[in-house]
Amino acid sequence: MKKFVLRVLAVLMVAAMMVPSMGNVTTALADEAVTLDLTQKGLIVGEAPTDNADGSVSFTGGTTMKTAFPLPTALAAGESVKVNVKLQFNSADDAGVRFYLINGVDVNIATEIATIANDGSGVVEQTFTLTASADATELLLASSGYGVYMNDITLLDITLGDKPAEAPAATGDLYDVNLAERVFVSGLAPADNADGSITFSGRTSMKASFALPEVLAAGESVTVNVSVKFDSAEDNGIRFYLIANGTDVNTASGIEAIANENTGAVVEKTFKLTAASDSTELLLASSAYGTYIDNVTVLDITLGDKPVVEEPKEEPKEEPKDDKPIEVTGDSYVIQAGDTLSEIAQACGLAVKELAEANNIANPDLIKKGATLVIPTVDTTKRHIVKSGDTLSKIAKKYGYTIAELVTANDIANADLIWIGQLIVLP
Repeated sequence: MKKFVLRVLAVLMVAAMMVPSMGNVTTALADEAVTLDLTQKGLIVGEAPTDNADGSVSFTGGTTMKTAFPLPTALAAGESVKVNVKLQFNSADDAGVRFYLINGVDVNIATEIATIANDGSGVVEQTFTLTASADATELLLASSGYGVYMNDITLLDITLGDKPAEAPAATGDLYDVNLAERVFVSGLAPADNADGSITFSGRTSMKASFALPEVLAAGESVTVNVSVKFDSAEDNGIRFYLIANGTDVNTASGIEAIANENTGAVVEKTFKLTAASDSTELLLASSAYGTYIDNVTVLDITLGDKPVVEEPKEEPKEEPKDDKPIEVTGDSYVIQAGDTLSEIAQACGLAVKELAEANNIANPDLIKKGATLVIPTVDTTKRHIVKSGDTLSKIAKKYGYTIAELVTANDIANADLIWIGQLIVLP
């Protein structure tokens, strides 16, 4: 799946900079943060900073320096701007930096000056608000005090306005939508269930939207994987499309409908939605205008291309296997015709690796009928059996582990490939 690319508005219009803004607002436009182009420098005092390939700028040379960056829109007296700064102190000799507002000349016109000290941690991120006492057109960076030098500082990023929250961690290219966190709701709100699913009921035309992890720009697409259960024959179906900023206006080039074809059964469907304009949310609604959602449970929504899950390959069985499940009692087990080490391990509440190591088995796929296996004693409470809807990310979050810890403990080659019934050992 093409990963989402967060499009951040960063257009700096020189003409607009010189026109005082109207009203008591910040320079950030709408709900988006404005990222400043650090290569567009205005007032420079002392040695000019160096432009780096990654877009950052470095201040070096032990000289008192000052550099200004144009605001995308001029601030009038009394107006404020939120500033998010990320920089790195590369030298213990750096005392710190300060930020204030100017209007083409090195005269502070902010009511207060923001200072970032060198605390020795290296990279520092800080957010502050500057309020103009007169018309301001630039944000100025300077050494933290008169006669204090910037020895080796790298300015990594400046954004104005409220930065969007970081998306939850995803497993590979997959992103699990948190159904409990709804942005837009129309009609009767869905009910949250203990298993994380949500249920729409009440024969009311309903709509609910869920935030995309990043803004989807016009022309970009997202793969949507949906697991849903129609609990009533009265359900006409549901549909999905894209919206922006909590307004119920379709911003997708098409709408995907899921008909009520299997009442009482789980329906799983994968489809792709392409944005016709910037989109921030995925919206679920009744399948058509004037139709109702009577009792529908949405079990899971993930974004991204789900890998094909294949069961581990097994050697051909010597004899037809009895359908009875494997039963293991005591501290040993005699291998029967058709047994596999994974099935025996599953019956014992063990990982295949644990059972193989306890019996010095080099190849878990090669076991011999009639051989006796030693069943090691383990804490079987520290086990999880994979069920429908599980991902390694969900399992790790449930038990307080990282994905990496579970991958290591279970010799998992691909964190995106787990299957129903698989035993996950909790380290």
